[in-house]
Amino acid sequence: MKIVQINAVYGTGSTGRIVEGIASAARERGHETWAVYGRRAQPGPTETYRASGRLDNLMHGARSFLFDAHGLGSYRATTRLLDWLEKIGPDVIGLHNIHGYYVHVPKLIS
Repeated sequence: MKIVQINAVYGTGSTGRIVEGIASAARERGHETWAVYGRRAQPGPTETYRASGRLDNLMHGARSFLFDAHGLGSYRATTRLLDWLEKIGPDVIGLHNIHGYYVHVPKLIS
């Protein structure tokens, strides 16, 4: 089975370590795993994909603060992420901490 997890961070912080733990357990059972992150990652047992860059994170954060538009930035980054997901063809996508200035939430879940 192909499993992709999406979280603000990977391998660091509480939610990042949870993603890493799930990935480790899945890999031990023979599944393919990927972790998508938005801001920080530590090396771990699974392949990673950074959803957006530092400048995009800053722009998304500014848009959220100035225009009360949290989760409505990073449109192009999310489009690229969805293209990448289509190529991977995951069986399961786990959404963890999707706030954090790295994905356009309506586009991601549509």
